[in-house]
Amino acid sequence: MNKIYKDAKDTKLEATFMSDEALCEFLDARVVVCSDVMLYNRKKESVYLATRKHKPAEGPWVIGGQTKRGEKAKDTACRRLKAETSIDIDPQRLEYLTTAEYIWSYRAEPESTNGRHDLARTFALEITDEERGIIAQNLDQKEYEVKDGLKAYTHDDLIAANVRSCLIDYYNLIFQK
Repeated sequence: MNKIYKDAKDTKLEATFMSDEALCEFLDARVVVCSDVMLYNRKKESVYLATRKHKPAEGPWVIGGQTKRGEKAKDTACRRLKAETSIDIDPQRLEYLTTAEYIWSYRAEPESTNGRHDLARTFALEITDEERGIIAQNLDQKEYEVKDGLKAYTHDDLIAANVRSCLIDYYNLIFQK
């Protein structure tokens, strides 16, 4: 169930921006909430990962990002998919996988070795070959190594690539391994 409970029906929250100093204080004191999406193809028993450029999640990684105030988890996932890949999907296509916590030793925005703590609602999205092509051609150049495109990984490929263990866990949840 993905529901937002409000104390008043007409409550709307506006997002504001912080200075780097204020953001640094926030990240040192609080957990960041995200929504991530693991793309996959059931027939090929493969997941698709893009290569992120920046810490803390550099290397093969899922698509996703931070939740805005008042935003539902699936809406965050759809917004980040659109921003980072150009595909616009119906939130009903997203399958809830798990909620994961990431403890990063380093963060890039603003840069700090004090790390970061993220809480990620993780979804799976089965994509067509056509969607994979669109995504690969439209990866956000600021976030991803576009020359790498959207790489397919089987279970054995994930292990051979020495990816983060959460990605193998997500694969296992999708394919019931």
